[in-house]
Amino acid sequence: DSFMQGTSVPVFFWSLEITFLRDSLLPPVRWLKRKERKAHQRAYALIIQDQERADALCKENDAASVPIVYVPNSPRGYMAPDLDRTYLYDKLNLPKECRIVLHAGSVCDGMQSPQLASAAAQWPPDTRLVFHSHSQLNPDGRYLQQLVATGNGRVVLSTDPVDYDDLDRLIVSSTIGIVSYDNSLGPNFQLLAGASGKLAHYLRCGIPVICVDNQSITRVLDRWQCGIGVSDARDTTTAIQRILADYEGFQERARKCYEEAYEFDKHFESVLSVLNRTQTNTATNR
Repeated sequence: DSFMQGTSVPVFFWSLEITFLRDSLLPPVRWLKRKERKAHQRAYALIIQDQERADALCKENDAASVPIVYVPNSPRGYMAPDLDRTYLYDKLNLPKECRIVLHAGSVCDGMQSPQLASAAAQWPPDTRLVFHSHSQLNPDGRYLQQLVATGNGRVVLSTDPVDYDDLDRLIVSSTIGIVSYDNSLGPNFQLLAGASGKLAHYLRCGIPVICVDNQSITRVLDRWQCGIGVSDARDTTTAIQRILADYEGFQERARKCYEEAYEFDKHFESVLSVLNRTQTNTATNR
């Protein structure tokens, strides 16, 4: 905020997470939130993942007049077409006829991991729920052991993280990607149409998606017909069956959704356009 007061250089506010004063109990956090609000109001433009998050944050920060540029939380470019699709099968020693439903990301209550494991126990015997995290998983920990036990033989842990450049190899070896967040954690975990990194990466790899109890992401899946949203993890069995019945169609539409709605470079062009206008205006005013 003090920097913005002391310079004529246009400053962009790039929002990665959205927070709300009503949810901030600690005085230092409330102080920081008030600083964010002032900075947003004085920003040249807001860069944010999607319109729903923009609407919520602009209302919270009383900054409706600040221009908005949308850039989703997404990888750049496209998956290499010649990637092998056996990574998880080889790593986890799964039979080739097995269908893998992948949950990529944190394994915790906030991602509804226990509910997913419980639902997986009712899946067909040839289907596995694979938990893969960005950090090392200890299979001997009580939490993870309970997930595996709950899954009745259908929950598998991918314990070793991979480099970001290898994510495509991991994800494309799955059959379906699953996205699940705890809505009670507030708007930052509710408004995720453009902010869920795992969603964008599934779509980039042409992997159909099942979303559990998130209306924001479900609207994307419904619009592009690239996945199925369910209100409860127990409904995932039916969702899996529906996707498998038109699997190639779901794959094609997933890739199309990524290309049109998520690919990073395409959306970052809007940021570059705003920067070019800013430079032109600055040069004109000298």
